[in-house]
Amino acid sequence: MVKIILIAPSGGGKGTLARFLRNDLGVPHISAGEILRNSDDPEIKNLISRGIFLSDEVIGRIIVERLEEEDCERGYILDGFPRSLGQAQILETYGIEPDIVIELTATDEIVIDRMRGRWVCRRCRANHNEKLGPVDKCRNCGGETYQREDDKEEMIRKRLAQYRAQEEPMREFYEGKGVLLKIDSGADVKPSEIFLAVLEYIWSLKRVDEQWIEEQE
Repeated sequence: MVKIILIAPSGGGKGTLARFLRNDLGVPHISAGEILRNSDDPEIKNLISRGIFLSDEVIGRIIVERLEEEDCERGYILDGFPRSLGQAQILETYGIEPDIVIELTATDEIVIDRMRGRWVCRRCRANHNEKLGPVDKCRNCGGETYQREDDKEEMIRKRLAQYRAQEEPMREFYEGKGVLLKIDSGADVKPSEIFLAVLEYIWSLKRVDEQWIEEQE
């Protein structure tokens, strides 16, 4: 069992790493954004459609309910929550304590370069980047693609500034608990290299746990 939280700005590589880990570890990838977008709760749908932000407490409750479902019994990969110290503390009040918090680091310019070339499929929600091929239609299902307003440079810079302001106290919180793993996800680092580094770290923790169990016997 392994409980993982991924933290990084949009464009930092969370989604790619989560897919690698999900396929290898056999645990679900829980995306906070997808949960909120796909919620059947009328009140939540109404607030989101009106552009009203949900409180940390409401989002935290929704995330915790998802983590308590049967498919998360063997672990999970949580992406998109927490984004601040307050949100991390809310998880802790529910007894949600990760085994590993993976922070993917990249400079603002690298993130901006990745995000401003991103297009999204209206049908299957798959992401595509101009650098990796044509984006006139979805390479996954053939659906129409579009660029979200918050993937334009001015909005990306605003979101990054907000992320940086909230990131440091949250990072220090998890660092103090000894569960933070920082990995460079810059331009020259391949996703496969990041994945292998994370796997090596996970297996090092597993070996420590097995040694502790043997010592108690």
